[in-house]
Amino acid sequence: MKHEIYLNYSLQSIRNAFFERANQLFIFDLPFLFQDWEELEIKISSVNEKIKIEFEFINKNYSFSEVSHFLKNPIPEIFDINYFELNCLDGNFKSPNFNFLNESTSLSDLKIEVSKMSENSSKNFKFILFGYSSDRFNADINIDILEKYFFENSIIGNSHNKQKKIIYIKHFANQIKMSSLDNFKLYEKFSNYVSLNFNIIGFGSLKLGMWSENNPNESKKNIVMFLNNQIVRFNKDYYYNELHKSIGSNIISEYPKVEKYVSYNLEINYQSVIIDEKHNIVSNNDFNNSFKKICETLSAEIKKIRNLEKLIFQAEDFSLSLAAEKLNLRKEKYIKSKKIMIDGEVMSRVPINEQETLLLFLKLISKKVSPIKIFNIVEYSTSEGIDSLANVQISEQEPIHNLAVVEFEPNFSQFIQHQHPFMHVDYIVCWEISDEWKKKLKKIQDWLYIYDLNSNGKKIRIVEIKKFKCITIV
Repeated sequence: MKHEIYLNYSLQSIRNAFFERANQLFIFDLPFLFQDWEELEIKISSVNEKIKIEFEFINKNYSFSEVSHFLKNPIPEIFDINYFELNCLDGNFKSPNFNFLNESTSLSDLKIEVSKMSENSSKNFKFILFGYSSDRFNADINIDILEKYFFENSIIGNSHNKQKKIIYIKHFANQIKMSSLDNFKLYEKFSNYVSLNFNIIGFGSLKLGMWSENNPNESKKNIVMFLNNQIVRFNKDYYYNELHKSIGSNIISEYPKVEKYVSYNLEINYQSVIIDEKHNIVSNNDFNNSFKKICETLSAEIKKIRNLEKLIFQAEDFSLSLAAEKLNLRKEKYIKSKKIMIDGEVMSRVPINEQETLLLFLKLISKKVSPIKIFNIVEYSTSEGIDSLANVQISEQEPIHNLAVVEFEPNFSQFIQHQHPFMHVDYIVCWEISDEWKKKLKKIQDWLYIYDLNSNGKKIRIVEIKKFKCITIV
Protein backbone atom coordinates (compact mmCIF):
# COMPACT_ATOMS: atom_id res chain seq x y z
CA MET A 1 0.00 0.00 0.00
CA LYS A 2 1.33 3.42 -0.95
CA HIS A 3 1.58 6.10 1.69
CA GLU A 4 1.64 9.56 0.18
CA ILE A 5 1.73 13.11 1.48
CA TYR A 6 0.03 15.50 -0.94
CA LEU A 7 1.28 19.08 -1.03
CA ASN A 8 -0.53 22.32 -1.79
CA TYR A 9 2.61 23.56 -3.58
CA SER A 10 4.85 22.12 -6.23
CA LEU A 11 8.22 20.78 -5.10
CA GLN A 12 9.80 23.32 -7.44
CA SER A 13 8.16 26.25 -5.64
CA ILE A 14 9.12 24.83 -2.23
CA ARG A 15 12.71 24.38 -3.35
CA ASN A 16 12.82 28.01 -4.50
CA ALA A 17 11.21 29.13 -1.25
CA PHE A 18 13.76 27.65 1.13
CA PHE A 19 16.63 29.00 -0.98
CA GLU A 20 15.06 32.48 -0.79
CA ARG A 21 14.22 32.41 2.94
CA ALA A 22 17.78 31.41 3.90
CA ASN A 23 17.19 31.16 7.65
CA GLN A 24 18.05 27.88 9.37
CA LEU A 25 15.88 28.75 12.38
CA PHE A 26 12.65 28.59 10.38
CA ILE A 27 12.71 24.80 10.77
CA PHE A 28 11.50 25.35 14.35
CA ASP A 29 8.16 26.53 13.00
CA LEU A 30 7.53 22.87 12.10
CA PRO A 31 5.93 21.71 15.41
CA PHE A 32 3.31 24.43 15.12
CA LEU A 33 1.91 22.82 11.97
CA PHE A 34 0.57 20.11 14.29
CA GLN A 35 -2.40 20.83 16.53
CA ASP A 36 -3.57 20.09 20.07
CA TRP A 37 -0.24 19.26 21.70
CA GLU A 38 0.93 20.66 25.03
CA GLU A 39 4.47 19.34 25.54
CA LEU A 40 7.28 19.01 23.03
CA GLU A 41 10.82 17.70 23.32
CA ILE A 42 13.42 18.79 20.75
CA LYS A 43 16.76 17.00 20.50
CA ILE A 44 19.51 18.46 18.30
CA SER A 45 22.58 16.33 17.72
CA SER A 46 25.11 15.32 15.10
CA VAL A 47 25.21 11.97 13.32
CA ASN A 48 28.14 11.33 10.99
CA GLU A 49 28.81 15.09 11.04
CA LYS A 50 25.23 15.74 9.87
CA ILE A 51 22.65 17.61 11.97
CA LYS A 52 19.79 15.52 13.35
CA ILE A 53 16.70 17.23 14.78
CA GLU A 54 14.12 15.13 16.59
CA PHE A 55 10.69 16.51 17.52
CA GLU A 56 8.84 14.34 20.05
CA PHE A 57 5.29 15.30 21.06
CA ILE A 58 4.79 14.13 24.67
CA ASN A 59 1.58 12.13 25.26
CA LYS A 60 0.32 13.06 21.81
CA ASN A 61 0.17 11.04 18.61
CA TYR A 62 -1.48 11.31 15.22
CA SER A 63 -2.59 8.96 12.48
CA PHE A 64 -0.73 9.00 9.17
CA SER A 65 -3.71 10.71 7.51
CA GLU A 66 -3.61 13.47 10.15
CA VAL A 67 0.13 13.94 9.63
CA SER A 68 -0.43 14.11 5.89
CA HIS A 69 -3.14 16.73 6.41
CA PHE A 70 -0.91 18.90 8.64
CA LEU A 71 1.92 18.74 6.08
CA LYS A 72 -0.18 19.90 3.14
CA ASN A 73 1.30 23.37 3.66
CA PRO A 74 4.83 22.43 4.75
CA ILE A 75 7.40 24.99 5.78
CA PRO A 76 10.01 25.02 3.00
CA GLU A 77 12.94 24.22 5.34
CA ILE A 78 11.59 20.68 5.78
CA PHE A 79 13.13 19.93 2.38
CA ASP A 80 16.56 21.21 3.41
CA ILE A 81 17.41 17.71 4.70
CA ASN A 82 18.60 14.33 3.46
CA TYR A 83 15.38 12.63 4.59
CA PHE A 84 12.90 12.45 7.47
CA GLU A 85 11.40 9.67 9.56
CA LEU A 86 8.15 9.75 11.48
CA ASN A 87 6.59 7.49 14.06
CA CYS A 88 2.82 7.81 14.26
CA LEU A 89 -0.17 5.68 15.26
CA ASP A 90 0.11 3.73 12.01
CA GLY A 91 3.79 2.81 12.39
CA ASN A 92 7.24 4.03 11.32
CA PHE A 93 7.70 5.80 7.97
CA LYS A 94 10.66 7.13 6.02
CA SER A 95 10.72 9.75 3.26
CA PRO A 96 12.77 9.57 0.07
CA ASN A 97 16.13 11.33 -0.06
CA PHE A 98 15.67 15.02 -0.82
CA ASN A 99 19.06 15.61 -2.41
CA PHE A 100 17.33 15.83 -5.77
CA LEU A 101 15.95 19.22 -4.69
CA ASN A 102 19.41 20.66 -5.25
CA GLU A 103 19.34 19.59 -8.86
CA SER A 104 18.19 21.83 -11.69
CA THR A 105 15.52 19.43 -12.91
CA SER A 106 11.96 20.72 -13.20
CA LEU A 107 9.85 19.47 -10.31
CA SER A 108 6.08 19.50 -10.62
CA ASP A 109 5.03 16.55 -8.43
CA LEU A 110 2.51 17.46 -5.72
CA LYS A 111 3.14 14.46 -3.50
CA ILE A 112 5.82 12.71 -1.46
CA GLU A 113 5.70 8.92 -1.37
CA VAL A 114 7.01 7.56 1.94
CA SER A 115 8.02 4.00 2.83
CA LYS A 116 6.54 2.16 5.78
CA MET A 117 9.38 0.69 7.84
CA SER A 118 7.39 -1.12 10.55
CA GLU A 119 4.04 -1.33 12.32
CA ASN A 120 5.57 -0.22 15.63
CA SER A 121 4.11 2.88 17.25
CA SER A 122 4.28 4.61 20.62
CA LYS A 123 2.18 7.04 22.62
CA ASN A 124 4.42 9.91 21.44
CA PHE A 125 4.49 11.21 17.87
CA LYS A 126 8.06 11.65 16.57
CA PHE A 127 9.24 13.60 13.55
CA ILE A 128 12.98 13.25 12.90
CA LEU A 129 15.02 15.23 10.36
CA PHE A 130 18.35 13.81 9.18
CA GLY A 131 21.09 15.96 7.61
CA TYR A 132 19.39 19.29 8.17
CA SER A 133 20.80 22.50 6.70
CA SER A 134 24.48 23.38 6.58
CA ASP A 135 27.46 21.90 8.41
CA ARG A 136 27.74 25.21 10.29
CA PHE A 137 24.42 24.79 12.12
CA ASN A 138 26.08 23.99 15.46
CA ALA A 139 28.40 26.98 15.09
CA ASP A 140 25.68 29.43 14.05
CA ILE A 141 22.82 28.30 16.33
CA ASN A 142 23.12 28.06 20.11
CA ILE A 143 20.65 27.54 22.97
CA ASP A 144 20.18 31.29 23.56
CA ILE A 145 19.38 31.92 19.90
CA LEU A 146 16.84 29.09 19.97
CA GLU A 147 15.12 30.40 23.09
CA LYS A 148 14.93 33.91 21.66
CA TYR A 149 13.50 32.56 18.39
CA PHE A 150 10.71 30.61 20.10
CA PHE A 151 9.67 33.54 22.28
CA GLU A 152 9.67 36.05 19.44
CA ASN A 153 8.37 33.94 16.56
CA SER A 154 5.92 31.41 17.96
CA ILE A 155 2.88 31.22 20.20
CA ILE A 156 5.25 30.34 23.05
CA GLY A 157 5.84 34.06 23.46
CA ASN A 158 2.38 35.16 22.32
CA SER A 159 -0.32 33.04 23.90
CA HIS A 160 -3.02 32.74 26.51
CA ASN A 161 -4.22 29.89 28.74
CA LYS A 162 -5.95 27.70 26.18
CA GLN A 163 -2.74 27.62 24.12
CA LYS A 164 -0.35 26.80 26.97
CA LYS A 165 2.68 24.83 25.79
CA ILE A 166 5.95 23.55 27.24
CA ILE A 167 9.06 22.92 25.14
CA TYR A 168 12.16 21.04 26.27
CA ILE A 169 15.23 21.59 24.11
CA LYS A 170 18.40 19.51 24.23
CA HIS A 171 20.97 21.21 22.02
CA PHE A 172 24.04 18.94 22.04
CA ALA A 173 25.34 19.33 25.64
CA ASN A 174 22.95 22.16 26.61
CA GLN A 175 19.29 22.01 27.54
CA ILE A 176 16.48 24.35 28.58
CA LYS A 177 12.79 24.25 29.39
CA MET A 178 10.39 26.92 28.12
CA SER A 179 6.77 27.49 29.08
CA SER A 180 4.40 29.59 27.04
CA LEU A 181 3.86 33.11 28.28
CA ASP A 182 0.47 34.58 28.93
CA ASN A 183 1.17 38.09 27.69
CA PHE A 184 -2.25 39.34 28.64
CA LYS A 185 -1.87 38.20 32.26
CA LEU A 186 1.59 39.78 32.27
CA TYR A 187 0.15 43.16 31.27
CA GLU A 188 -2.94 43.00 33.49
CA LYS A 189 -0.74 44.06 36.41
CA PHE A 190 -0.96 47.66 35.17
CA SER A 191 -3.58 49.56 37.16
CA ASN A 192 -5.04 51.19 34.05
CA TYR A 193 -5.18 48.00 31.94
CA VAL A 194 -8.21 47.66 29.65
CA SER A 195 -9.02 44.79 27.30
CA LEU A 196 -11.14 43.83 24.34
CA ASN A 197 -12.03 40.36 23.06
CA PHE A 198 -14.37 39.72 20.14
CA ASN A 199 -15.06 37.47 17.15
CA ILE A 200 -15.69 38.41 13.54
CA ILE A 201 -17.91 35.77 11.97
CA GLY A 202 -16.14 33.97 9.15
CA PHE A 203 -12.74 35.55 9.86
CA GLY A 204 -11.57 34.75 13.38
CA SER A 205 -11.04 36.29 16.80
CA LEU A 206 -9.19 39.32 18.16
CA LYS A 207 -7.85 40.02 21.61
CA LEU A 208 -6.49 43.42 22.57
CA GLY A 209 -4.98 44.65 25.82
CA MET A 210 -4.09 48.34 26.36
CA TRP A 211 -2.34 50.18 29.19
CA SER A 212 -0.22 53.27 29.72
CA GLU A 213 3.50 53.44 30.52
CA ASN A 214 5.28 56.21 32.41
CA ASN A 215 8.35 55.77 30.18
CA PRO A 216 7.83 55.99 26.40
CA ASN A 217 11.02 53.99 25.85
CA GLU A 218 9.34 51.01 27.51
CA SER A 219 6.12 51.36 25.54
CA LYS A 220 5.07 48.21 23.70
CA LYS A 221 3.01 48.00 20.53
CA ASN A 222 2.82 44.27 19.80
CA ILE A 223 0.80 42.82 16.94
CA VAL A 224 0.79 39.09 16.22
CA MET A 225 -1.25 37.24 13.62
CA PHE A 226 -2.12 33.53 13.86
CA LEU A 227 -3.63 30.96 11.57
CA ASN A 228 -5.33 28.41 13.85
CA ASN A 229 -2.88 29.35 16.62
CA GLN A 230 0.20 29.13 14.37
CA ILE A 231 2.05 32.42 13.82
CA VAL A 232 2.05 33.56 10.21
CA ARG A 233 4.06 36.33 8.58
CA PHE A 234 2.77 39.11 6.38
CA ASN A 235 3.64 42.49 4.91
CA LYS A 236 4.42 44.53 8.01
CA ASP A 237 5.02 47.74 6.07
CA TYR A 238 1.35 47.93 5.14
CA TYR A 239 -0.75 45.66 7.37
CA TYR A 240 0.99 46.48 10.64
CA ASN A 241 0.73 50.19 9.88
CA GLU A 242 -3.00 49.91 9.18
CA LEU A 243 -3.59 48.05 12.46
CA HIS A 244 -1.54 50.63 14.37
CA LYS A 245 -3.65 53.37 12.76
CA SER A 246 -6.87 51.62 13.79
CA ILE A 247 -5.70 51.61 17.40
CA GLY A 248 -3.93 54.97 17.40
CA SER A 249 -6.92 56.81 15.90
CA ASN A 250 -8.74 56.18 19.20
CA ILE A 251 -5.99 57.70 21.36
CA ILE A 252 -7.33 61.24 21.17
CA SER A 253 -5.70 63.98 23.22
CA GLU A 254 -5.08 67.71 23.06
CA TYR A 255 -1.49 67.04 24.13
CA PRO A 256 1.14 65.99 21.57
CA LYS A 257 2.74 62.54 21.43
CA VAL A 258 0.49 61.03 24.12
CA GLU A 259 0.24 57.85 22.00
CA LYS A 260 3.89 57.16 22.86
CA TYR A 261 2.79 56.49 26.44
CA VAL A 262 0.08 54.00 25.45
CA SER A 263 1.05 50.33 25.06
CA TYR A 264 -0.96 47.51 23.56
CA ASN A 265 -0.81 43.83 22.72
CA LEU A 266 -3.00 42.66 19.82
CA GLU A 267 -3.45 39.05 18.75
CA ILE A 268 -5.48 38.17 15.66
CA ASN A 269 -6.34 34.49 15.17
CA TYR A 270 -7.59 33.77 11.64
CA GLN A 271 -9.77 30.73 11.08
CA SER A 272 -8.87 30.49 7.43
CA VAL A 273 -6.36 32.32 5.29
CA ILE A 274 -4.22 31.31 2.30
CA ILE A 275 -0.48 31.12 2.86
CA ASP A 276 2.16 30.69 0.18
CA GLU A 277 5.08 28.26 0.09
CA LYS A 278 7.18 30.73 2.13
CA HIS A 279 4.48 30.71 4.82
CA ASN A 280 3.54 34.32 4.20
CA ILE A 281 -0.11 35.34 3.99
CA VAL A 282 -1.22 35.72 0.38
CA SER A 283 -2.51 39.25 -0.08
CA ASN A 284 -5.44 38.48 -2.36
CA ASN A 285 -8.78 40.28 -2.57
CA ASP A 286 -10.41 37.99 0.02
CA PHE A 287 -7.71 38.65 2.58
CA ASN A 288 -7.62 42.39 1.89
CA ASN A 289 -11.40 42.62 2.28
CA SER A 290 -11.36 40.67 5.54
CA PHE A 291 -8.40 42.69 6.80
CA LYS A 292 -10.24 45.93 6.01
CA LYS A 293 -13.23 44.67 8.00
CA ILE A 294 -10.94 43.73 10.91
CA CYS A 295 -9.46 47.25 10.98
CA GLU A 296 -12.88 48.89 10.85
CA THR A 297 -14.35 46.60 13.51
CA LEU A 298 -11.28 46.97 15.74
CA SER A 299 -11.49 50.77 15.61
CA ALA A 300 -15.22 50.71 16.34
CA GLU A 301 -14.89 48.24 19.24
CA ILE A 302 -12.08 50.21 20.89
CA LYS A 303 -14.42 53.19 21.19
CA LYS A 304 -16.68 51.04 23.41
CA ILE A 305 -13.95 50.08 25.90
CA ARG A 306 -14.79 51.14 29.43
CA ASN A 307 -12.14 53.25 31.14
CA LEU A 308 -10.37 54.04 27.85
CA GLU A 309 -10.59 57.75 28.66
CA LYS A 310 -9.08 57.08 32.07
CA LEU A 311 -6.16 55.28 30.40
CA ILE A 312 -5.61 58.24 28.05
CA PHE A 313 -5.79 60.73 30.95
CA GLN A 314 -3.08 58.78 32.77
CA ALA A 315 -0.97 58.71 29.60
CA GLU A 316 -1.37 62.49 29.43
CA ASP A 317 -0.21 62.78 33.04
CA PHE A 318 2.85 60.67 32.25
CA SER A 319 3.54 62.78 29.16
CA LEU A 320 3.22 66.10 31.00
CA SER A 321 5.26 64.88 33.98
CA LEU A 322 8.12 63.73 31.78
CA ALA A 323 7.98 66.94 29.73
CA ALA A 324 8.15 68.99 32.96
CA GLU A 325 11.05 66.87 34.19
CA LYS A 326 12.94 67.40 30.93
CA LEU A 327 12.25 71.14 31.08
CA ASN A 328 13.53 71.38 34.65
CA LEU A 329 16.70 69.48 33.67
CA ARG A 330 17.14 71.83 30.73
CA LYS A 331 16.85 74.87 33.01
CA GLU A 332 19.26 73.32 35.48
CA LYS A 333 21.82 72.69 32.73
CA TYR A 334 21.50 76.28 31.60
CA ILE A 335 21.97 77.62 35.12
CA LYS A 336 25.14 75.56 35.60
CA SER A 337 26.57 76.38 32.16
CA LYS A 338 29.12 79.09 31.35
CA LYS A 339 27.54 82.26 29.94
CA ILE A 340 28.58 84.63 27.18
CA MET A 341 28.27 88.32 28.02
CA ILE A 342 28.54 91.43 25.86
CA ASP A 343 28.62 94.85 27.53
CA GLY A 344 27.31 93.30 30.78
CA GLU A 345 24.37 91.57 29.06
CA VAL A 346 24.02 87.77 28.90
CA MET A 347 23.72 86.72 25.26
CA SER A 348 23.55 82.93 25.70
CA ARG A 349 25.37 80.04 27.25
CA VAL A 350 28.53 78.72 25.61
CA PRO A 351 27.14 76.91 22.53
CA ILE A 352 27.15 73.12 22.58
CA ASN A 353 25.51 72.47 19.19
CA GLU A 354 25.20 73.89 15.70
CA GLN A 355 21.90 75.71 16.34
CA GLU A 356 23.24 77.52 19.42
CA THR A 357 26.39 78.48 17.50
CA LEU A 358 24.30 79.95 14.68
CA LEU A 359 21.97 81.79 17.09
CA LEU A 360 24.89 83.38 18.98
CA PHE A 361 26.57 84.42 15.73
CA LEU A 362 23.38 86.05 14.41
CA LYS A 363 23.00 88.01 17.68
CA LEU A 364 26.56 89.33 17.35
CA ILE A 365 25.99 90.31 13.71
CA SER A 366 22.70 92.07 14.51
CA LYS A 367 24.29 94.01 17.40
CA LYS A 368 27.15 95.02 15.08
CA VAL A 369 29.77 93.85 17.59
CA SER A 370 31.35 91.30 15.24
CA PRO A 371 34.73 92.14 13.64
CA ILE A 372 33.30 90.96 10.30
CA LYS A 373 32.24 93.78 7.97
CA ILE A 374 29.24 92.00 6.35
CA PHE A 375 27.75 88.59 6.98
CA ASN A 376 24.25 88.28 5.56
CA ILE A 377 22.77 84.74 5.56
CA VAL A 378 20.44 84.49 2.57
CA GLU A 379 19.54 80.78 2.83
CA TYR A 380 19.77 78.19 5.61
CA SER A 381 18.84 74.49 5.58
CA THR A 382 20.52 71.67 7.51
CA SER A 383 18.67 69.09 5.39
CA GLU A 384 20.55 70.12 2.23
CA GLY A 385 23.91 68.82 3.43
CA ILE A 386 25.54 72.27 3.54
CA ASP A 387 24.19 74.63 6.22
CA SER A 388 23.85 77.97 4.49
CA LEU A 389 24.57 80.45 1.73
CA ALA A 390 25.65 83.97 2.71
CA ASN A 391 27.00 87.21 1.33
CA VAL A 392 30.27 87.79 3.20
CA GLN A 393 32.79 90.63 3.43
CA ILE A 394 35.46 89.97 6.02
CA SER A 395 36.96 93.47 5.88
CA GLU A 396 36.70 96.70 3.89
CA GLN A 397 39.84 95.72 1.97
CA GLU A 398 38.09 92.71 0.41
CA PRO A 399 35.25 92.46 -2.09
CA ILE A 400 31.92 90.94 -1.07
CA HIS A 401 31.80 87.18 -1.58
CA ASN A 402 28.25 86.56 -2.80
CA LEU A 403 26.55 83.23 -2.07
CA ALA A 404 29.48 81.92 -0.11
CA VAL A 405 28.99 78.40 1.27
CA VAL A 406 29.06 78.43 5.11
CA GLU A 407 29.10 75.68 7.72
CA PHE A 408 28.34 76.22 11.43
CA GLU A 409 29.80 73.96 14.14
CA PRO A 410 30.40 74.37 17.89
CA ASN A 411 33.94 72.99 17.37
CA PHE A 412 36.06 72.95 14.23
CA SER A 413 36.92 69.28 14.79
CA GLN A 414 33.23 68.42 14.33
CA PHE A 415 33.38 69.79 10.79
CA ILE A 416 36.15 67.30 10.07
CA GLN A 417 34.21 64.45 11.70
CA HIS A 418 31.07 65.18 9.65
CA GLN A 419 33.09 64.68 6.45
CA HIS A 420 31.63 67.58 4.50
CA PRO A 421 33.13 67.99 1.01
CA PHE A 422 35.97 70.47 1.56
CA MET A 423 35.88 71.70 -2.03
CA HIS A 424 32.31 72.99 -1.58
CA VAL A 425 32.89 75.03 1.60
CA ASP A 426 34.12 78.62 1.76
CA TYR A 427 33.69 79.51 5.44
CA ILE A 428 33.38 77.61 8.72
CA VAL A 429 31.95 79.53 11.66
CA CYS A 430 32.59 77.80 14.98
CA TRP A 431 32.64 78.65 18.66
CA GLU A 432 36.20 77.42 19.18
CA ILE A 433 39.17 75.73 17.58
CA SER A 434 41.25 73.32 19.64
CA ASP A 435 44.93 74.11 20.22
CA GLU A 436 45.82 70.90 18.41
CA TRP A 437 44.07 72.08 15.25
CA LYS A 438 45.42 75.62 15.51
CA LYS A 439 48.92 74.22 15.03
CA LYS A 440 47.81 72.93 11.61
CA LEU A 441 46.01 76.11 10.50
CA LYS A 442 47.31 79.43 9.21
CA LYS A 443 46.47 82.30 11.57
CA ILE A 444 45.32 85.57 9.97
CA GLN A 445 43.89 87.25 13.05
CA ASP A 446 43.09 86.08 16.59
CA TRP A 447 39.62 85.05 15.41
CA LEU A 448 40.39 84.12 11.78
CA TYR A 449 42.30 81.12 10.40
CA ILE A 450 42.81 79.51 7.01
CA TYR A 451 42.57 75.79 6.33
CA ASP A 452 44.87 75.34 3.31
CA LEU A 453 44.20 72.21 1.25
CA ASN A 454 47.51 72.13 -0.61
CA SER A 455 46.48 69.21 -2.81
CA ASN A 456 43.92 71.23 -4.76
CA GLY A 457 44.61 74.87 -3.83
CA LYS A 458 41.34 75.28 -1.91
CA LYS A 459 41.51 77.61 1.12
CA ILE A 460 38.71 77.61 3.71
CA ARG A 461 38.37 80.52 6.14
CA ILE A 462 37.56 79.58 9.74
CA VAL A 463 35.93 82.08 12.10
CA GLU A 464 36.42 81.44 15.85
CA ILE A 465 33.65 83.31 17.68
CA LYS A 466 35.25 82.75 21.09
CA LYS A 467 38.10 85.11 20.16
CA PHE A 468 35.88 88.10 19.31
CA LYS A 469 37.05 90.98 21.55
CA CYS A 470 33.49 91.87 22.53
CA ILE A 471 32.93 88.51 24.29
CA THR A 472 33.33 87.83 28.00
CA ILE A 473 32.79 84.31 29.42
CA VAL A 474 31.55 84.00 32.97
